Amino acid sequence: MAMALGVLLFTVAYAATDWYRTGAHVLFDQLNANPWPVVRQAWADNDGEEFW
Repeated sequence: MAMALGVLLFTVAYAATDWYRTGAHVLFDQLNANPWPVVRQAWADNDGEEFW
């Protein structure tokens, strides 16, 4: 259950950050319709970043 909550919070935080940067609410609309593509996009976007 903790992992599911973590994924949910991560996805919502990613959508909120995207909304803050671009002003578009497309990811929030996609979250309402079908959350899995947004989760995959958020994971792929953060997986490609270099945090070191």
